[in-house]
Amino acid sequence: MIYFLAPDSATFISGGNRFNQQIVSGLMSMGYDVAWTTWVDIEKKEMTATDYLYIDSIYLRNIALGWLLSVQAYKIFVAHLLPSMLDASVDVAEEREQLNAYDHILANSAFTRSYFINRIEWTKKLDIVQPYISPNQALFAHKNNNKIAILISNWLPNKQLDLFLKAVALREISDNFYIYIYGDINMDASYFSQCLSIIHNSPVLSKVIQIKGVFQPDDMQTILDEADVMIDASNFETYGMAVAESIVSGLPVLSLGAGHVEQLMGQGKSMVCKSIDELVDHMILFLQDKMILSLRPIHNIITDWQVFKSQLTPFLE
Repeated sequence: MIYFLAPDSATFISGGNRFNQQIVSGLMSMGYDVAWTTWVDIEKKEMTATDYLYIDSIYLRNIALGWLLSVQAYKIFVAHLLPSMLDASVDVAEEREQLNAYDHILANSAFTRSYFINRIEWTKKLDIVQPYISPNQALFAHKNNNKIAILISNWLPNKQLDLFLKAVALREISDNFYIYIYGDINMDASYFSQCLSIIHNSPVLSKVIQIKGVFQPDDMQTILDEADVMIDASNFETYGMAVAESIVSGLPVLSLGAGHVEQLMGQGKSMVCKSIDELVDHMILFLQDKMILSLRPIHNIITDWQVFKSQLTPFLE
């Protein structure tokens, strides 16, 4: 039996949790028995040495080390993000001690794999499993003359939405320009409140910003269809699912290229910007039709479901 400990997929919408769903769907489609389990239920499970337990990295600090060591199942850490990746003051030695209770790590990119080897000094089994990105093409289905930039980002400090908003507030924005921001406003209520204050105190932002909130994965294509350009202001990503999906769909992407996103840039219609100011200036030029991004080949984003599934099984056999 395979147990997969992750947040409730119906209420916790993130790129990482969508990736978790892909792993579970892939394993189930190959005939494995998989049970998605939440934090409340996991300690009730009776696991044996023949079972597998996948644990989302969001729980690194929540799980008692004693309990983890007592679990007989083969333990696989699904590495989306570690606290030390975002905060240099985090004690890496404590993370290392907790991680050593696992048998195996699944990294979502070569970037993440490198962090575990070089910073965590991980020496046990480690495999890369890249997310599957649907090869659907954006339709650019505008019903009017509006120009729309989208950000697909939960409201968290590392996404730098506050800095992006402050930069936009200083620009002159045409009447038909709009910026749609999709993402969970509740993951960091204080940060969202700070950003909301920036919007309310700016006549420019009050006019152009539309907070769209959480969306379901099935709505992703509709979101990409209505946009003219995708903006990524994050200062750290271990993969960058929304960026990859936008690139594969043919939607132009302007990004700071932070973390693994740098490896996604240079594909499709994408461009790395050196600063938030440059990001905003290029966004405006693009929406004014004064900038064109050339289409380049896609070469390291997985768009084939069978290829994705082939990453999942070698260590289970």
